[in-house]
Amino acid sequence: MPIVDAVENRSGIITVTADRQVFGNGMYDGRFNTNLKHDANGIVRPYSLSLFHPAPRDVLMIGLSSGSWAQVIANNPNVASLTTVEINPGYVSLIAKEPEVASLLVNPKVRIVADDGRRWLRANPGRRFDAIVSNTTWYFRSNVSNLLSVEFLELIKQHLNPGGIFFYNTTNSARVRRTGCLVFADGARFLNHMVVSDMPIRWDFALAQDARGLSHCRPASVRYVAERGSCRTRPAAVREDTPQRRRRSEAHRALFRHPLPDRRPATGD
Repeated sequence: MPIVDAVENRSGIITVTADRQVFGNGMYDGRFNTNLKHDANGIVRPYSLSLFHPAPRDVLMIGLSSGSWAQVIANNPNVASLTTVEINPGYVSLIAKEPEVASLLVNPKVRIVADDGRRWLRANPGRRFDAIVSNTTWYFRSNVSNLLSVEFLELIKQHLNPGGIFFYNTTNSARVRRTGCLVFADGARFLNHMVVSDMPIRWDFALAQDARGLSHCRPASVRYVAERGSCRTRPAAVREDTPQRRRRSEAHRALFRHPLPDRRPATGD
């Protein structure tokens, strides 16, 4: 796919392909898209924020990329403020060129900070949020434990209000999921993400359906989002019950039913 735009600075190289995919230093980093009905980038995940928290008024997002996630969360009617911390300021110049997300840069609810996520958290010990969101990069990348380790999750915990949640991408790593469940009292998988909290997570399907963007989904579809897929797929009630699907479901249940003693939690070592 040809590259149609690029930004190079001291933080790295960002490229955009003709199909609106974004790459950071050569790795897939997202796509310009906020359309839930044509979900090519898993945009159902930020749309589902209200599924896990009844009133996520103050939200912190670590990482900006295409701005699609930030645009969705900023337009959630339950969100009053969104602070986004992004180490590479080059993303802002790309967002300004994309009509679908450009309004994010002038949204009074949004504050974009050019900084390292861990450094910002440590420099702002008094800031607390109802939800912290991170569409974390691939678990196999070098230094990614900076964003997935026990130490980082403990730092995140210090910045959550009572009942607050951390919603982050595990890129389907069982070890990353286990680490989250070791640090927080409650946790659940949502597609390739984990949602964790020190209090029981209340899954409010009605509230999620009322949130902007999910109102067109039928209740069965919204419930299917949390259990297996997204609103672009058919409700679970009408999906074929194939042997392959049954084997995959059994494997998923077994994974979370049994402990994983041979898998150490990720650390910052």
